[in-house]
Amino acid sequence: MDDLLRGRRKACNGVTSIRSVEQLPEQTLRELFHEHAPVIKRYIRPRIDDSGARDEVFQNVWLGFLAYAQRTPVDNAGGFLMRLAVVQVKVWYGRSVKREIASDAIGTSCSGDPLARRECELLIRQLPQGPQEVELRLDLSKALSELAPRDRLVLSLTYVDGLTNSEVGVALGVSQQRVHQILSKALARLKVSEHLRNYGRDSSKEVGG
Repeated sequence: MDDLLRGRRKACNGVTSIRSVEQLPEQTLRELFHEHAPVIKRYIRPRIDDSGARDEVFQNVWLGFLAYAQRTPVDNAGGFLMRLAVVQVKVWYGRSVKREIASDAIGTSCSGDPLARRECELLIRQLPQGPQEVELRLDLSKALSELAPRDRLVLSLTYVDGLTNSEVGVALGVSQQRVHQILSKALARLKVSEHLRNYGRDSSKEVGG
């Protein structure tokens, strides 16, 4: 951690509206780190299996935040750190696109790049894991595969990571209202999906537990 804190001396010479990173007392910077680091690590952990890669991505997020803060005011440090985490995870997957992602034991019908498939798998894992739910999980996987990647990401940030609409908006650089629209449309599409029509309950709600 001390190395990351010292990274500010290399990366930041200017101002953030936390205000000037250079002028922040060491204790304040440590408090900022301890406040937001667990949330960012919780986002990264289920998406990247390799612990070394997780550490690398987390370090890039923190140092990226410090570097950005020298040039531009940051009103919401937690939200901006989450936005960097989303970007850095995408970058890592982009570099590792040839890497095989181990699929869940139930399998998945989600298509797209490896990160999109992982987001789909994380959503499916929110369902009950009993043997009687296997068919539902498979059918929900098919329904999720019909959604746009951003729709799945909003669902994942909401139901897997537990972010509010406002927090998701900051992380993705869109308004809270836009997040609400994306989330509502995605849940509506799941509700009417032909893959879920044989279930007596609204299976789209199962995603949220």
